[in-house]
Amino acid sequence: MVVPAYNEEELIGEVLDGIPDYVAKVYAVNDGSSDRTGEIIDDYARRDPRIVPIHHSPNRGVGAAITSGYKRAVADGMEIAAVMAGDNQMDPAYLPALLDPIVEGRADYTKGNRLINEAYRKGMSPWRSFGNSLLTFLTKIASGYWQMMDPQNGYTAISVKALAELPLDSIYQGYGYCNNLLIWLNICGCRVPRRCDPGPLRPREVQDPLLDLHPPGLPSPPQQLPLPPQDEVHPDGFPTPWRSSTRPGRCSPRSE
Repeated sequence: MVVPAYNEEELIGEVLDGIPDYVAKVYAVNDGSSDRTGEIIDDYARRDPRIVPIHHSPNRGVGAAITSGYKRAVADGMEIAAVMAGDNQMDPAYLPALLDPIVEGRADYTKGNRLINEAYRKGMSPWRSFGNSLLTFLTKIASGYWQMMDPQNGYTAISVKALAELPLDSIYQGYGYCNNLLIWLNICGCRVPRRCDPGPLRPREVQDPLLDLHPPGLPSPPQQLPLPPQDEVHPDGFPTPWRSSTRPGRCSPRSE
């Protein structure tokens, strides 16, 4: 489990307390925090041998924090690396829904989808909904995963076999890492499921200015368009300029 954290002294303890017992290692990454986040992580590590503290100085971005955790997971011989943010928004009860498709050999990378939850969609402001829809569409074009519905969702899991194929040092270090990672996953031929069950985040939500910006004087945009049916696993994504649809994936053997 990779837990990126930046200035989360009030919540990081709850996150670490809530990680299920079946998780073998917890890579808690303090990304240059100016509060007590790093101290709290170190204190937990002294009491729980599963917790491996990683410290960045200065702050390098959430993508860099997750990449640091991924690298340690590979070095330690882990089979799957999940990501659960240090802000306690992600419910551990949903973790099996991310892990099962990988354990069963049906996927290489899984990502939660908040938008399958009607209450979550209705709770989004019109401009946030519009921004999310636009960013999702652009990510579909760039990555080739046309079935992806919530690319900004950070609750994910990936097989270490897939990590071994990815150029981890080339992945974007900031907030856009999740979109950039999807592009690399498709280049490497990794399978991403159409949907996983992890749904709405817990009440505290980090605001994304790109999604929440409402220019003064402009009318509200339409609410998010209805979601298409989502089921099973899309094996290869959609052809992109970097990858042909006839090229076999390297993460997993293609089944015809």
